[in-house]
Amino acid sequence: MSPADLASLLGTAKTINYFGMKDAYTARVTDLPSTDTEVTMGGKTKKIHHYGNSGSPEEKALATFEQAIDATVDAKKLSASALGPCGSAWPYPAPAP
Repeated sequence: MSPADLASLLGTAKTINYFGMKDAYTARVTDLPSTDTEVTMGGKTKKIHHYGNSGSPEEKALATFEQAIDATVDAKKLSASALGPCGSAWPYPAPAP
């Protein structure tokens, strides 16, 4: 990721007040996708677990931020062979062919 891309994502985190958001946004239903994000800025780290979407303004902003992260790192290029246990990409080595 380029320094400009990182600066853009951190700027978006500031704009949506990422550090002021709740630690988790969850829905009372099952079988929905979830996203975990973590931002470190200015010596502070914040993690947010996002499951489902109630449509609140905060969740809409968080979902837009998650989409910006995906677009920036182009997560779609991760191949299944590069993923480790449970779909983790790091630090697990690729499985043997």
